[in-house]
Parts: sequence; C-alpha cells; structure tokens
Amino acid sequence: MPISLTWGMHDPLSEPPRAVELMNLLATTTAHLELNLVDRAGHFAHRERPAEFHRLLEGFLSRPGRATSAAPANGSAANGEEAR
Repeated sequence: MPISLTWGMHDPLSEPPRAVELMNLLATTTAHLELNLVDRAGHFAHRERPAEFHRLLEGFLSRPGRATSAAPANGSAANGEEAR
C-alpha cells in the first residue's frame, strides 16, 4: 500500500528525525513510501499550511496506481448499494 507522510519541520511534539525513523520502520513492509517535510509548520501541517498540504496530497493521489476514491470505511459501497 502506498504511504505518504507529511511532517512539519518545526513539530515540537515529534521532530523530523522521528519521521525518518518511522519511514525506516515502514520500509520493512512497503516499498511505496514518501516523506514530505513542510517548512514553517509544526505538528498540524495540514492546518498551518493547508495549500502546501493539499498540493502534496493531490500530487500523491494523482500518481499512476493511486486510488483517488474508496468505499466508505464501514464497507458499504459509495453509491449506497451493498459491497459484494
């Protein structure tokens, strides 16, 4: 499963070296990884730098082989019919 981590460069709770540690751990189970370090962002990069976060997310989702939509987490189909 492809994984994209977006991490604030100034995260006081979990500094960037922790992101590298997590990437190394995830690399043991998947080869499709990316790490995006967002400058001028702390722990909530998605709120602090929303345009940058959305640009990174859209880029990740638009790459070949990435699904851009999924069935809801409860297992029902997106159109309201039962998933088979």
